[in-house]
Amino acid sequence: MGAGSPKRPDGRNPGVTRRPDDDRQLIEIDFRPIQRFLISENIEKMKELFPLTSEGLFGEKGKNVRVIRSDDPLKTSEEFAGMLTEGMEKEPLGGKQGWKVNADDGSIITYRPVTKTPDSPAVEVNNRYAENPVLPSQKIHFIKEKNK
Repeated sequence: MGAGSPKRPDGRNPGVTRRPDDDRQLIEIDFRPIQRFLISENIEKMKELFPLTSEGLFGEKGKNVRVIRSDDPLKTSEEFAGMLTEGMEKEPLGGKQGWKVNADDGSIITYRPVTKTPDSPAVEVNNRYAENPVLPSQKIHFIKEKNK
């Protein structure tokens, strides 16, 4: 494709080829879901069950992680992770239980039903490489609610 070829907004050439004698305008349409929008929409849907702090963090402060207490941590973690990533493509973790989602803002959301902490599944939002993340980086462990 020549120097006058259309470019994507990110400056890359679209993966389209054409005959040299074809001078029609090419339009590239990307039909992938906009995952940043999905994350924002999903957060709105889940805020009543899983409130956010003013800093955009879920749960309460724990030792080194955020904590959500529940009578059934595994069930709650599955519900949380499913709601947060609803509509996004989940990729199984190699050799481990769980999955991850690569959001289009660069954030990676990882769900692990089994962690080093016994009976404490976890969801991690890692936005180290995100340009404009929807959520701050955070690791959330789900722990058994202590009887009162």
